[in-house]
Amino acid sequence: MLPPGTQVGDYRIDRHAGSGSFGDVFRATHIRSGQAAALKICPQPNTEASVLQRLNHPGIIPVWETFENEFGHVTVMPFIHGMPLSDLLEAIHRQSRRRLRMSDVIRRLTAVDNSAPFAEPTESFSRFGCRVVLQTAAALAYAHSQHVQHRDVKPENIIVALDGTAYLADWGVAAEAGKRPDISGGTLAYMSTDQLTRMAGLAGPGPATSADPQHGIRQDIFALGVVLYEVAVGRLPFPPPVADGSVVAVAREALAGRQHLADNVARESSVPSALRQIIVHCLCTGQDHPTCPIPYSNVQQIVDDLGRYLNLRPLQHARETPTARLIRHAVRHRRRLLFLMACVAVTGVAFAAERSRIDLNLNKVDVFRRQLIAGTAPADDLPADMMAMLFGRGLLPESAAAARRRAELCHGLGAAFLQRENAAAAVSLLARACRLDPSNGDAFNDLGAARFRLKDFQGAVESFDRALSLPCDHAAVLSNRGAALAAMNRPDAALADFKRALQIDPNNQAARHHLQLLKSTSQPTAF
Repeated sequence: MLPPGTQVGDYRIDRHAGSGSFGDVFRATHIRSGQAAALKICPQPNTEASVLQRLNHPGIIPVWETFENEFGHVTVMPFIHGMPLSDLLEAIHRQSRRRLRMSDVIRRLTAVDNSAPFAEPTESFSRFGCRVVLQTAAALAYAHSQHVQHRDVKPENIIVALDGTAYLADWGVAAEAGKRPDISGGTLAYMSTDQLTRMAGLAGPGPATSADPQHGIRQDIFALGVVLYEVAVGRLPFPPPVADGSVVAVAREALAGRQHLADNVARESSVPSALRQIIVHCLCTGQDHPTCPIPYSNVQQIVDDLGRYLNLRPLQHARETPTARLIRHAVRHRRRLLFLMACVAVTGVAFAAERSRIDLNLNKVDVFRRQLIAGTAPADDLPADMMAMLFGRGLLPESAAAARRRAELCHGLGAAFLQRENAAAAVSLLARACRLDPSNGDAFNDLGAARFRLKDFQGAVESFDRALSLPCDHAAVLSNRGAALAAMNRPDAALADFKRALQIDPNNQAARHHLQLLKSTSQPTAF
């Protein structure tokens, strides 16, 4: 371990920053320019520098220079102000993931470097972590397009800068596509199932045992799925493997902990359904499984689906469940839904308030009706305030119950005014009652009686005719219509009505009275 102040080439060591696959990483300063740099010093030569010199992507840390000195093989790269994703995950696990702000974690972890630029994410760690994995997947897809496979994707090798940019680091075990992969490379917890199967000696003859150009791609896809699961849940999707024993024994123990892996992940309810499908399609790579019939074949598909997931769009490559689609639509249109729910709530409150006001007014009208019948209220006319209460409506549609009650009150008030000898007020109210409830035969009968009192005999007969077509006391209606016909000098029709009324109800005193008046040629009156 080199102490601070040690000069390595043109650089002065500031502090130890971490360890890679084949060496240590130091933060250093260029002696002449003062520019910060990262020095990776390895005791043995490695291919990382040659691999990175072939790649040019914003998510991959470039190589400035390489040289050798007494400390070993030195690779110089830009120093990234940030921390590994593994450090973020470790800090997150100590706290409530739902309530944690990313800014608190970053400030705590970067307290030693207050001069670094700082961007404060406002989203949840789960979405922030998905954006980090999305950037990592984009860098990985670019590397694959250049026929380079990383083969050691894990949180420790994903550097998150303070501005939120993610860098895929440590390409020490990267391999060129088409060459036989070294099955000993990579990290056990992030090795794909088919790689563990080969290590355990359980793979049969076939492409997986030879130089399979897709092997490294499947390995990188599987590792991305594991990292995504860690970001979303906070732990590995299987028991942590223990690297204790022979390679075969370790691989077989790790395989035993991955039984039903896809099913277990698919049932993880704490992960959003669409993200869960992306993870399952990563972990099912190279396998036929009912949960994931068509796994990802390249990293670009993960880039596409993760981007669509973060933008609340339907997934393009992974299968999405109906529940996931419904949730995504709800979240995507949450502002509209919240506005609609607010409108419904306001409308509901207004509707309830209006119904309550109408019920209160109709109760006051009913009290006036009772007073009118009892003779304690004046029978001159319906007061203006009672008219407003009886016929005033709100902006919202009226319920059927309120309409029926309004019709009943009109009928009751009209009958009360008719009883108090105010036929004009009775006609007005009874006519409204008949319009509000055209099926009320009794209201039409009372309306005919009120018109008879005003000597509107033709109008009275029309009202009685309508009453006879509706359920009501037809004997009383016939008796009243007979009186109206007699007043119109139609004695034969009146006589027929009186006889029909007595046939229906032999005890109808009104019909007998009108019949006697007709026989004595006296003018009949409505009863």
